Amino acid sequence: MVIPREAQKITNSNELRNFRKTLALSEIQKDVLIGTLLGDGTLDGNRNYRLVISHSIKQRDYVNWKYEVFKNWTLSKPNYNPVNNSFRFRTVSHPKLTLLGELFYKDRIKIIPVSISKLLNPLVLAVWYMDDGNIRRQNNKIYGYYLNTQSFTKSENLILSQVLKDKFGLESYVLKNKNGYRLYFGSKSKEIFPKIIAKHILPSLQYKIR
Repeated sequence: MVIPREAQKITNSNELRNFRKTLALSEIQKDVLIGTLLGDGTLDGNRNYRLVISHSIKQRDYVNWKYEVFKNWTLSKPNYNPVNNSFRFRTVSHPKLTLLGELFYKDRIKIIPVSISKLLNPLVLAVWYMDDGNIRRQNNKIYGYYLNTQSFTKSENLILSQVLKDKFGLESYVLKNKNGYRLYFGSKSKEIFPKIIAKHILPSLQYKIR
């Protein structure tokens, strides 16, 4: 059987099963997936997980970029959700995504994997920041950068802070924010941080680092 390039042409369960057998995560897909899971992305499903990407309609270009990365894993193009003014798509469910889900979820709650140090690289960090980061700027002066990691516990944030220091030489602070904690790269790292991720930041999201 020849698997169609456009997955949405698949029309029955046998074709879908055969289609799944052809799938493998490329290195770029793995990196974008890991960065997405550290950020706003979710894995859901029952027997096997699927990746769900959803961002504000203002970040439509970003969703389209992720779609191009995972296009061969999808059944349909991104679509608009008027309920929350978002743009989204999802992949097919697959055992390979379930394996990653076992690293990033415990009892359906997102966690930081024990192996996080081995999973991080500049592309992963860039996707994570594009998902969940923002710049601290006042009067056109940049003071630092935030990674909004409030969904993780304080102890997990402390682990992330140490790993980022060991891996990239980034000094960060774990700061209380509302009902959680987030990472802040201040004066000690505000020059280094954007240099690590700059080449991976999309044109439409350059405002996050400049």
